[in-house]
Amino acid sequence: ASVDYLKNSYDSKRLGQSLIASAMYSCILSNRHDEAAILFNDLVDGPLRSGLEWQWGGGSDAVHPICRDLAMRAIGLVDIEREGESARLMQFFREARDGGSRISIDALNGVLAVCERDGNFEDAVAIMYTVIDEIKDPKLFIAGSDLESIHNEENPEDFTPFSLQEELGEILSSVMRICNKSGRFGLSLLCCRLLDLELQVGEGSNKVSEVTQQSTPGSLEQTLFRVICKIPQNEDILVSVLVALCGLGCSSNAVGLYEMMRSSNEQQLDDTISAGADECYQYAQSLAVKTESSIENRYERTNVHIHRLTATAWSLERFAGKISQKQIEMLAAATARTMRCCTDAGQPETGIYVADLVKNAIHSRKPGADSSVRGAVTSFFGLNNWSNENGKPTDKLIQHDSVLSETIRAYRTNGWIDEALDLLVSNIDFAKSSSPEQWIQSTNEGLRTLIVQRGINEARTLFRDIDSDKRNSETFSIIADGLAKELQWAEVENLYHEALKGGHVTEHLALLTMKAVAASNSGVKMRVLRGIVKEASRVAGVDSKQWLSSRYWYLKQALPYHARLLMWWNDPSTSQDEELDMALQQFYERKRGALTPKDDVIKCILHGALRYIHETDSMEPAQSHEWVNLLLDVLNEARCSTLRDNHRFIDDVSYAFRALKGNAECVDFVVDAVMRGVVVNDTAKNEALTAAKEAGIATNFDSLFL
Repeated sequence: ASVDYLKNSYDSKRLGQSLIASAMYSCILSNRHDEAAILFNDLVDGPLRSGLEWQWGGGSDAVHPICRDLAMRAIGLVDIEREGESARLMQFFREARDGGSRISIDALNGVLAVCERDGNFEDAVAIMYTVIDEIKDPKLFIAGSDLESIHNEENPEDFTPFSLQEELGEILSSVMRICNKSGRFGLSLLCCRLLDLELQVGEGSNKVSEVTQQSTPGSLEQTLFRVICKIPQNEDILVSVLVALCGLGCSSNAVGLYEMMRSSNEQQLDDTISAGADECYQYAQSLAVKTESSIENRYERTNVHIHRLTATAWSLERFAGKISQKQIEMLAAATARTMRCCTDAGQPETGIYVADLVKNAIHSRKPGADSSVRGAVTSFFGLNNWSNENGKPTDKLIQHDSVLSETIRAYRTNGWIDEALDLLVSNIDFAKSSSPEQWIQSTNEGLRTLIVQRGINEARTLFRDIDSDKRNSETFSIIADGLAKELQWAEVENLYHEALKGGHVTEHLALLTMKAVAASNSGVKMRVLRGIVKEASRVAGVDSKQWLSSRYWYLKQALPYHARLLMWWNDPSTSQDEELDMALQQFYERKRGALTPKDDVIKCILHGALRYIHETDSMEPAQSHEWVNLLLDVLNEARCSTLRDNHRFIDDVSYAFRALKGNAECVDFVVDAVMRGVVVNDTAKNEALTAAKEAGIATNFDSLFL
């Protein structure tokens, strides 16, 4: 009835948004959120805009704070999903927050719900920052039923702040879910970490020294266990944390965290183990068997850096003293290291947000104050505020090459190519007046980005504009990679000679140049190649023979015809035997060092066995037995090699074993591959069947090969 009255009554024009707010609130109380949203969209924020006679805030277009708050509630709970609503609701949220109004907890949940529908993790994280601010100074949020306090002009300070303690679990889990769905698993855990820091104040850890002393975390699961225990109603948080850990490849940590929660004796923690957490645990267990430990260790190390840097940033915001330039430089180095670890762990955006936190801490500003994190980080390097009155960098801006270069790299990795190039252009504008070495790393990352976005030709143009004293060996290698990718081999040679004059030759550049020489029409290729080998071995600090031996397998792929000639294996009738001797020598060297042999060495030894089979008319049993034992030794040392599951490799090994009369070994090898889950080819199956028959081995192959 109130909706019909509002649409048809003259009073809707006369009373304006106050009447609309009443109708919207009635709809919300009746769980008719769709109609409340339609009222707002049509009569307040749409073409049928009401309130033209009754103006709010001095203009007919202004939205009444109560209407705005009710809209955030209603639109967040509508059944019909509309894309892009989160941007509009977040604008309402910022208008209320920055304009002196208050926000109901129901409106907050409505905005988060729409962010979740849209996958808008950036605004969700911004809301999380606002919530963290509210913990230490509650003045923004109120209860959903307290409509009068949303905007009380007569007594603006007369209101009852809403305590977020009981809502923290739901808010954090919602933000983490949004981040997880967007693949920002590191950012999800970062929100958890920031809330943990703020909650330490409530525990009495409100002194800078106390938080700084806690800057070294335990294991990843121990850190997260402590955070979850602090937050009431944390059932969904545990699920979100487990999902984030699995997304980061830290499945073993997820298993450990779940088991820590399960084994806890506190009743409160027992309640957090939900069916969703059980499912995550089972999934993590299945992943833990497959996940390589190096991936998990990578994010473990990243977490240590994030933990320390966020503790430092938290302390800086509360530090009243002056920060020295040396301290800023140390902080810049730590920030760059953390960003590099985040990017290497596949979470570049997490590093960008951490840099934003550090920037805000240095400027003594609240996190999330900037509407754009990218813009905030840009100002972090002083690109927007480069000079003070004296034309020099201010002492509160980090002017550090490693931080800027890692930001360009993170932007490129995250797909923000245009923003990365904008940073590059800004860098070049002011780098011309800097010391030659100051921005080399940033310039190099900018060149990589330029190659990705606009191709090698534009990158070469920029390369030519860079003064020679602002280039380093990496600069030449980056351009050489781009030229090689476009098969511009003549330009690679020219670049090598330019690098040679400036003392910037690297092994990588030398190897690329050797490919360029091999592809050229030069009549003196071997002489030129030996000259490059001499220079590369000088750079590596070894003699030419040792350098060639250690790089031989790469050279064989890159220079199939010239590699053996460089080794002085000039006789085609003996060159393969000489290559096999070197492969055996390298195999036993790595075996003594308990290292997995290189794939090329394994393939060379297997090729030697096949060559023996094909070239020998009458194989001696003793020699065949030696080859079988050698192959067994190689396979045992190559347990961690990816070749073990290669179909061509399995076919060749099974054939070699059977041809060398190693029938039992052939059967065992194929059966082991099948038991590992490899779907072997018919060639290997037939070799195993033939070997079993010849040796009289009884094996149930029918069921094994199904």
